[in-house]
Amino acid sequence: CPPLVRNPLEISATAGPQGVDPPATSGCALLVPRQQDGLAARHLWLFGQAAIGSQPGLPLVVKDSAIAPVQGILYYHRQSVWIHNLVDNQAVAVDGIVMDANAIAPLADGSTLRLGIHSFSVEAY
Repeated sequence: CPPLVRNPLEISATAGPQGVDPPATSGCALLVPRQQDGLAARHLWLFGQAAIGSQPGLPLVVKDSAIAPVQGILYYHRQSVWIHNLVDNQAVAVDGIVMDANAIAPLADGSTLRLGIHSFSVEAY
């Protein structure tokens, strides 16, 4: 899996490690919660971009005191689905790697996305 990008301005130049293609998708991903407690939605289809956080009205609302009102953004870019974590609160991890503020990471098919106490399986299409 490509490494985390520390500077959000580098996203357009990110190609992943040398000789390794980023995880390609056709433009959408399905996030499936591993448990339902405290989640407003049973799952989230992502076709473009979606804000995530604890604030009511966001496409993905996560009810957890560790999650900021607007924690981050999920989006499709360069044939991959990415998460951009906006807040440095140790509440977001991809495949066990905790994301810093302004870190960006690809979400490959089969990845696990942790938002606070909630975990999601990623199905990329």
